[in-house]
Amino acid sequence: MQRDTSASATIPVVEEQLRVGKREVQRGGMRIFSRIVEIPVHETIGLREEHVDVQRRKVDQPISPSDTAAFRAQTIEMRESAEEAVVEKSARITEEVSIGKQVSERQQQIDDTVRHTEVDVERLGAAMSDDDIYYREHFKLTYGASGGAYDDYAPAYLYGSQIAGSGKYVGRQWDEIEPELRTDWDSRHSGVSTWEKMKSAVRHGWDRMTGKHGA
Repeated sequence: MQRDTSASATIPVVEEQLRVGKREVQRGGMRIFSRIVEIPVHETIGLREEHVDVQRRKVDQPISPSDTAAFRAQTIEMRESAEEAVVEKSARITEEVSIGKQVSERQQQIDDTVRHTEVDVERLGAAMSDDDIYYREHFKLTYGASGGAYDDYAPAYLYGSQIAGSGKYVGRQWDEIEPELRTDWDSRHSGVSTWEKMKSAVRHGWDRMTGKHGA
């Protein structure tokens, strides 16, 4: 414990504040792209072809008197034709692929802790000696039969007196603050001593400082 012989001293009381904001982050996305793919196509079509056929055969018969064109020059012409395959391509739009954004909102619960400074006030000198006598007497009446030692309970008496002198609890009643004290005690003394075991000692430290009991 530090002792300061100067006229005054100051302990800064610090309290953290939690501010929850939001920022935009990149979380991937999607990209669409197109490419040309050639697929072989096999079709079968029937094609017609024409061929001119010239045949000659022997004939032995007299010329008819009416056949006057027999001794004139003649030309007969017949052309061949054939079908060929004609390929025609046409393009049609069969589907559209679009890319866009859908915006949704969600609620997120933020759980964190903030810190603050607590200043405990402890009486010194003769007054502390009177308190010690009072606490020891209470220990004999309350805990003496349990076989425990006063030193095991002394931190609880001191804790009760300190919280009573803390500005955080001024003007508040014991029944109002007990749930807070239980939580604080368990966090400081986890695995060492339970609140139920030390509750009476803490209460008497509180009553001593708040004037509920005399010396």
